[in-house]
Amino acid sequence: MPSYTYTRCERGDARRVLDDMMAALAHIKSRSIIHNDIKPSNILYDPIKGAILIDFGLAASSSNRKLCTGGTPWYVAPEYLSQRRGPESDEYALGVVMLYLLKATPLSDTTEQQWDISSVSQNPDAFSHMRTRTEKIARKREGLGSTSIEETTKHLLQPDPAKRLSVVSVITSGQTH
Repeated sequence: MPSYTYTRCERGDARRVLDDMMAALAHIKSRSIIHNDIKPSNILYDPIKGAILIDFGLAASSSNRKLCTGGTPWYVAPEYLSQRRGPESDEYALGVVMLYLLKATPLSDTTEQQWDISSVSQNPDAFSHMRTRTEKIARKREGLGSTSIEETTKHLLQPDPAKRLSVVSVITSGQTH
């Protein structure tokens, strides 16, 4: 059986996943919840029923200022390097998922070395791994085209969380299609 490091997802399916996940993130954000572990294996997809976000085991209240040190390293937002994490971090993680669905990057879980995100602030090697990964994602972001789905992905991957695309603003403006 072949091992696929790139998705076999079609562009229309990627668009559906993006739209459904933005709606899911807007919903949990309205409930003051941060998922903290957005990644492909936590998104169930059916071409007819759409995409569903699962596994809220690391979810936290956005009012809780304690830093969540769990999650999957490849999808953690750059602000984690500064000991910050919030709803914008979920939006960044969705952008990383979209890089995979758009075939701009292979599935990181199968191609890159694992590191422990809980030790990023104390372990120079873990910090270096995360910084390298963040820089790699920034390069992939710059290589995206100008289609609607690629532009949305670029905005989700904005390194500065204050400038990052807010899924709530996209949904309320009706710009998802």
